[in-house]
Amino acid sequence: QAILEGRDQHDRVQWAIDGFVKRVASQYMLTAQKEDEPEIDALRAEFLRKVGDEAPPREAFEGVSVGEAEELLGQRAKELYDARRVEFGKERMEPLERYVILQTIDDKWKEHLHALDYLRTGVGMVGYGQEDPKIVYTREARTYFDSMLLAIQEQVVDLVFHMTPSEDEDEYEEGYDEDDESAPGGTAFFDEDDWGEDDDGVDWDSVPPASQLPAPELPGQPAARQQVARPSGSS
Repeated sequence: QAILEGRDQHDRVQWAIDGFVKRVASQYMLTAQKEDEPEIDALRAEFLRKVGDEAPPREAFEGVSVGEAEELLGQRAKELYDARRVEFGKERMEPLERYVILQTIDDKWKEHLHALDYLRTGVGMVGYGQEDPKIVYTREARTYFDSMLLAIQEQVVDLVFHMTPSEDEDEYEEGYDEDDESAPGGTAFFDEDDWGEDDDGVDWDSVPPASQLPAPELPGQPAARQQVARPSGSS
């Protein structure tokens, strides 16, 4: 709602940048064995590919912890993004930020709904040992939600660092209808009979269809995760 009302989305862009640098630092600085060397060159290459500019020099990462590497990357990314905001101006960057955040959430939320409905069908058709399919669904849905958040962060970073903001703010408003049911949280994805007859013996009436779940509020809204992952009636 805040996006549609035209509010500044810079804090959500920063949330995406923070998530990206945390992922990169963890992926390349953590080693499986104590004697292994961190993949500093791969880390810097990933940063360059995503952000479009150089990371801090290689020697800055030698002998540092994952947290320190994350801080180095975060500071550098913030410097580069602040420079973009100065270069293009706040008036041009804010509409771009709103557009990127809105479209990315829209895209990834739709993919998330599809994935949850496939999951809902799959756990009813495939045996999971002695586990209750609803418990499996709830556990896996949490993982799916976390993956969606990461995908949103990665795409937002990719776009805001590579897109050139338009001088025409109205350009960002084209092609999106806030009343469209296919928007995040809409119900235009799956009908109740899309998956045929419920003949798997699971009481799915106690699990809400993914298309009825609320869209995520980003960033810092833990309640949204609980709504996605928790079947109705659970405590």
